[in-house]
Amino acid sequence: MGTMPIHEWPEEERPREKLLARGPTSLSDAELLALFLGSGIGGRDAVQTARDLLLAHGPLRVLLDRPARELSKLPGLGPARSCTLAAGLELAHRYLAAELQQGEAVGNNPSAVGRYLQHRLRGQARELFVVLFLDNRHRMIACEELFAGTINAAPVYPREVVRRALLHNAAAVILSHNHPSGDPEPSAADAQITEELQRALALVDIRLLDHFVVGEGRPVSFAERGLLPPLQARLAATRALAGRPRSALGPASALKWAIPPLILTAGLVKNLLRALISQGIEALRANGTLPVDSLPPDFVVERPKTRDHGDFATNAAMLLAKAARSNPRALAQALVEALPRSEDVSKVEIAGPGFINFHLAPAAYQREAATVIKEGADYGRNLSGNGRTVGVEYVSANPTGPLHVGHGRAAAIGDCVARVLDANGWNAKREFYYNDAGVQIENLALSTQARVKGIAPDQEGWPEGGYRGDYIADVARAYMTGASVDLEGTLVVGAKDPDDMQAIRRFAVAYLRNEQNLDLAAFGVDFDIYFLESSLYADGKVAEAVAKLQASGHTYEEGGALWLRSTDFGDDKDRVMRKSDGTFTYFVPDVAYHLSKWQRGYERAITELGADHHGSLARVRAGLQAMEVGIPQGWPEYVLHQMVTVMRGGEEVKLSKRAGSYFTLRDLIEEAGRDATRWFLIARKPDSQLTFDIDLARQQSNDNPVFYVQYAHARVCSLLRQAQEKGLVYEQGTGLSNLGRLADDASLALMNEISRYPEVVEAAGVALEPHLVAQYLRELAHAFHTWYHGTPVLVDDATDRNAKLTLACAARQVLANGLDLLGVSAPEKM
Repeated sequence: MGTMPIHEWPEEERPREKLLARGPTSLSDAELLALFLGSGIGGRDAVQTARDLLLAHGPLRVLLDRPARELSKLPGLGPARSCTLAAGLELAHRYLAAELQQGEAVGNNPSAVGRYLQHRLRGQARELFVVLFLDNRHRMIACEELFAGTINAAPVYPREVVRRALLHNAAAVILSHNHPSGDPEPSAADAQITEELQRALALVDIRLLDHFVVGEGRPVSFAERGLLPPLQARLAATRALAGRPRSALGPASALKWAIPPLILTAGLVKNLLRALISQGIEALRANGTLPVDSLPPDFVVERPKTRDHGDFATNAAMLLAKAARSNPRALAQALVEALPRSEDVSKVEIAGPGFINFHLAPAAYQREAATVIKEGADYGRNLSGNGRTVGVEYVSANPTGPLHVGHGRAAAIGDCVARVLDANGWNAKREFYYNDAGVQIENLALSTQARVKGIAPDQEGWPEGGYRGDYIADVARAYMTGASVDLEGTLVVGAKDPDDMQAIRRFAVAYLRNEQNLDLAAFGVDFDIYFLESSLYADGKVAEAVAKLQASGHTYEEGGALWLRSTDFGDDKDRVMRKSDGTFTYFVPDVAYHLSKWQRGYERAITELGADHHGSLARVRAGLQAMEVGIPQGWPEYVLHQMVTVMRGGEEVKLSKRAGSYFTLRDLIEEAGRDATRWFLIARKPDSQLTFDIDLARQQSNDNPVFYVQYAHARVCSLLRQAQEKGLVYEQGTGLSNLGRLADDASLALMNEISRYPEVVEAAGVALEPHLVAQYLRELAHAFHTWYHGTPVLVDDATDRNAKLTLACAARQVLANGLDLLGVSAPEKM
């Protein structure tokens, strides 16, 4: 239409009127895009602008596959229009998802599944593995992106797929992944992982319905191509066998087990047992022992305190007894008889008032040791966090002096919490918050200026509340000699002017921040983000927080001050936000800081603090809730630690000449060493008092827990060196295939202890308690040392020797993995 504005076009040619009259299919790609744009740019109408975009950056699919942030940079789009396009695409995506969630069974509508997956995966630059979880009517419960890789590969862990399926209580799943090359033809690797996942899912009675490969054109369906392996027939036989009464199966010794074995992790063993118990409960409902409408109990599967009571136990029968109107032990017997059989369970017993104890077959733990070797440094890690972002803030010391041992405990706990969360599939962002805008900074500047002018503590002119440690003299000396401090890429130079308070303040803060950074680096603690309190004022974040609180209607004026009605949100009293002199109370920047975490996309925020800060928790949470911006209750989460008492020679160590009034982290590291310092500072639950015995930390004996654990790792390395020195070749493959020879009590006890590691990692991540890892490592080291002392390893029989060395290497790997979570080294020699 040339340069004629669209509103002057003939009505039947205008995109909006054309759509209303003839439907959306009558519009060209440019006309559809023009409706989203609304108007053109540079004197060109919306349709012309859309054609320009498609010509320069199209075709349409290529253009729309770009992320919204990238679209916003294209001429004619910008942030508003790119967000509109992204919202439109997301609406289409949700419409397709709703078709799978609310329409006919997914299994009866493969074309709808293909459309949904093509929309989700097409155009991705790297390979993604997505799983659809379905209910027993084959409607979609959830769709999750579980694994991401490179342009031509993505790692896939069967146990994680099974774990997520069990968490969703799924009856079936559909797998899918994309080929960024555009060719949707399945590869040999695609077929292999499909079969592995099918076997894994069959273990817990979950059906694999299909596997879609997305590329250009129509996705390829394994089911339509007849590519699903014939395991479905085996699964049907498994169900039929599992559903038959035990009496029809013959004596236990003659059984062909119903559930096929699989390489198990300890977490998957628990999930397997939960699945078996759930199937048993369903069988009791089916035969009338339990009411059909009885609610499924929230039973537990846990390890007993002693292995005499089995490897795992459940309280399911005791929880069901009331609904069944039965004695718990009698119901336990009925449940045991209804359980499907599994090759990984050798014996099931009833104990006490109705506990059911499971004894695992040796093969289950022997395969576990093999899994450790196969997975290496990844063993024990899981993807429960699903790559979501969690901010972990810790230390956050005022930049007014050296770090003390309390800061050291905060650093050790916070760093280990972040490491454990990483191991649980979270994307942990480590953050240090500098309180550089309070009264303490002014006292630091005044103290430094006094030292610059030759005034010592207790002399006339020394500021009230000044910092007295010798380190202030070091700061003053560096300032007056024109020393420079490279602080995270910014050079701060001493101005040598004793009267320039701004220059003194800036240099003193930079100097001490750098000193703290050096101490933390020596402690093995790094941060992704250093956040300055002063930036909250400079960037208007404090003003923004106050404005949001006022807009929400939860503030009021009284006595010339601005108050937050925090009692509405669980605080014990209302809090002053802005004092009558116009200054803000300290909790306002705290609220603004945590608001910034939310705005930065932290799904979770965890703050590690000393227990003396517990009084501020309720008011910060109240402030965040009062903003009414969608922050959930209980956000942020807090980990509080108690005080540390340092002992040497049976006496408490309190003072440091450098700090003046406390024992520093640097002093502790120099005396005890980095590994021992980290271990002892996290070895107990954070909220318990901790006594740090320097003499014990320096001992090289079994009484020293970190030595005891590290020595177990070094001992395995020594075994391998001894074998090499004797000309004995270690053949790992032979060892892996012959772990079945290791069925003695000590070997099985060691394998059992090894298998606990994934459970410990998960438990430590849920509770935010890294001391659980330290406790576990001591128990694993004990099991290894016991096995080592009672088991000749470098024997003449090569097959036995390789099997024993493989078990030793599995123990070494788990020790190394656990020590890494604590930031402690795993030495090869000691």
